[in-house]
Amino acid sequence: IGFFVIFPILSIITFTLGVDTKNVVLFKWLIILGNVFWLIHDIHVMSYVAVAFDILGTITNLIGIIRIKKSKREVKRPLF
Repeated sequence: IGFFVIFPILSIITFTLGVDTKNVVLFKWLIILGNVFWLIHDIHVMSYVAVAFDILGTITNLIGIIRIKKSKREVKRPLF
């Protein structure tokens, strides 16, 4: 099977550990970490369509984190 079989397993472990968290930003970071593990595996097995989706999933989760952080900063500003 080889060494690269460890990456999907690591992805499943990170997702399982973070699936019941109430912190959305932490959950998105765990999804990104899982996507990176899958990206490494998909490059190794030459599944280029999956590589594209791994990259897109990572980018969209990063955008989500940025939007969440930005909206939290805007809420903390004083009204006057």
